[in-house]
Amino acid sequence: FVAGRHIWINLFVPSEITLPDLGLTIRQDPADNDNIPLTITARQPVEATLHLRIPEWITQPATILASAGSAPPGPVREENGYLA
Repeated sequence: FVAGRHIWINLFVPSEITLPDLGLTIRQDPADNDNIPLTITARQPVEATLHLRIPEWITQPATILASAGSAPPGPVREENGYLA
């Protein structure tokens, strides 16, 4: 779901979406239940908020990690079952 510069991801299934208005492509390829890698490609720097649903089945606190060489995530907060 996309509203303005807010993007919600609530299903973790292999998928890819292109958001031309934001110049973003988001690909997810969940390999296992412990890690859900997302690849976000931008045509140019863009400011947007990504809202990731926290699955009820996780047993550890949810965390967001940026890969080496990528922009680190901004401040992360939890709201209504989502990390944003």
